[in-house]
Amino acid sequence: MKPKKSIVLAIIIFVVIGGAWYMKREKDLAELHDIQTDLANYLYNNIEHYQKSI
Repeated sequence: MKPKKSIVLAIIIFVVIGGAWYMKREKDLAELHDIQTDLANYLYNNIEHYQKSI
């Protein structure tokens, strides 16, 4: 029974670490999306300023 318990424990640890990594990745992607959206909105709202300076 001991090898079976250690395999189950290893799987649980792997799932926890994998889940934490996945959630961090999702958080980073959401933050990147917010930054890109803010930049796009800024450029869209100030397009006349950029067109006049060119």
